[in-house]
Amino acid sequence: LHGLSRFDKYGVSVKTLTAKEEPMEFPIDYPKGALIGTILHAIFEKLRFRSYDFYLQEQIQARFEENGLEMKEDWLGPTKTMVENVMNALFPVIHGGNAIEGTFSLNEITEQDRRAEVEFDFNREGERLKNCFNGFIDLLFRRGEYYSIVDWKSDSLNDDFLSYHETKDLKARVDSAYSIQRTLYAYTLIQYLKPFYPD
Repeated sequence: LHGLSRFDKYGVSVKTLTAKEEPMEFPIDYPKGALIGTILHAIFEKLRFRSYDFYLQEQIQARFEENGLEMKEDWLGPTKTMVENVMNALFPVIHGGNAIEGTFSLNEITEQDRRAEVEFDFNREGERLKNCFNGFIDLLFRRGEYYSIVDWKSDSLNDDFLSYHETKDLKARVDSAYSIQRTLYAYTLIQYLKPFYPD
């Protein structure tokens, strides 16, 4: 099992931003908040990872339209770049909690090895209160016999972008904001897989 919890330890391979470089430019009126988060989630949910680049522009336009937000012409480029960066990011290969040689990217994941928006109900056995809460895991995928969890985040870092270019800084942000969610999702996945892997 690896997923958000393994991000903390191993990180992903990204180009480090130096003081001489500028973050990606976004139009000043590029949307922020819950609506654009919903749109970005929908883009990744609908994409076929191994062939995403053949119809990415159409997918982006369709997701904006179905969510009632008219996409301005200068929003397309930054949105495409965000999606391409995610699809091509290099993740470490982790087996049994240990990083081994090699990397992979999401554009290698086949349709049969991924599930988007995996719904779950969280219960406490032996408690009178059932279905304490309901949730969705954004993406669950399998590589060989190993499973991973992805939770899309579209937080705007604004002027703090340069503060998070180091892995340790991003780890601190993830730990601070999402540690409970990460633990819950990992526990949920383990419970989900138990019937398939009784040993």
